[in-house]
Amino acid sequence: MEDFNKLLIELMKITGAEQTTTTFLVNDTDIKYEEQIECINNLLNTGEVPNLFESDPTNQKDQIMQVVRERANAEGLSSDQHNN
Repeated sequence: MEDFNKLLIELMKITGAEQTTTTFLVNDTDIKYEEQIECINNLLNTGEVPNLFESDPTNQKDQIMQVVRERANAEGLSSDQHNN
């Protein structure tokens, strides 16, 4: 499961921080734990995986969020703007 979480973190970095269009393919033979299905379901439904970064000792979440913030600011977006 640890390898799967590392893969998801890398996916978040590539798609969110680097803004690379990506296809995430999973075969049924790749699923080894029920938790993997829960992670994929959460990602599809909410765009995030709860507690994904809690087990990451390198603290990549802060690095990814900083890059995303900088890109949003460069594009004139900020956290206090709301789309109606």
